[in-house]
Amino acid sequence: MLSQPYYRIYRPFNKTMCINNAGQILYAEDDRYCDERIQLIRMYKMLQKQVIDTFQYVEPVKKNENVFSLRYHQLYGNICAEIETNFRGILKANGYTNGDENNWNIKNNFFKTNIALKLNEYKIESYYNEIFNSTYINQPFSDWNKQTYSSLKWYQEHNAVKHYRSAEFENANLKNVLTGLTGLYILLFAQFGHLVDTITDSNIIHSFDENNNHMVIGINNDMGFNFKQIPAWTNNEEYSFEWNNIKTTNNPYLKYNF
Repeated sequence: MLSQPYYRIYRPFNKTMCINNAGQILYAEDDRYCDERIQLIRMYKMLQKQVIDTFQYVEPVKKNENVFSLRYHQLYGNICAEIETNFRGILKANGYTNGDENNWNIKNNFFKTNIALKLNEYKIESYYNEIFNSTYINQPFSDWNKQTYSSLKWYQEHNAVKHYRSAEFENANLKNVLTGLTGLYILLFAQFGHLVDTITDSNIIHSFDENNNHMVIGINNDMGFNFKQIPAWTNNEEYSFEWNNIKTTNNPYLKYNF
C-alpha cells in the first residue's frame, strides 16, 4: 500500500487500512496535486455541453453514428487536443523528461500513462452509447491492454482528419466524437476521481454529507456516464494514508516513474 498519493493519479483507498473516508479525496483538491484541476474539468464540461447541443439536429442513435460535419470536425479536434493536454500534464507533474516535450506523442510518450492509470480497464455506460453496442458500453482505451503500444482507432482517425480533411472528412463523425468525449472523461476521472462531477462549466459544486461522511457525487454528469467496470488494483497499488497527517509536510506527493 502507498502511504502518499502520486501526482495526478487517482487510486482507491485500501478499505481495511483507511478509516477517514472524508479525507480520501481531499488530496486531489490541493493545488499542489494539480493547480489547473478546475480549468481542466470546466473545459470538459464545456465540450460535453457543445456535443449535447448537436443532438438537437442529429439524433444520437446507431443509424447516425457515421454522420459527419464541420461542427463535429471542430469538436473532435478540440476533444482530442484536451486529451493531449491532460496526458502532457500528468507526465510533467511526475517529472517525466524523456525527449523534447514539443515532440511528445501518443505512441512514444502518452501511452506510458496507462501503466499507472489503467485506462484500458474502464468501461462506461451512458445514455448515448447505443451507437457502440446493444449493452450501451464504451471502452475507448481497450486496445491498450498490453505492455506494447497499440493504436486507438478513434484517435488515429482524429490525426487523419486533422491533417487531411478533404480526404478523411468522414472520420469527423458522431461515433468518434462520443468516443473521444468518453475517453476524456475517463482520463479526468483517473486523475481526480468523482471530483470531475462536482464542477460545472462555470461553477464549483462542492457538497459534503456530514452524516455519512462522504462527498456527494455525480450531480453534474449530463452524459449519464456510469462505470460498468473500473480498474482492478492490488493492495500494493492502493492508497493508505490520512491526508490530514501528511498535507502539511513539504512534499506530500510521490512522483510516478514512467
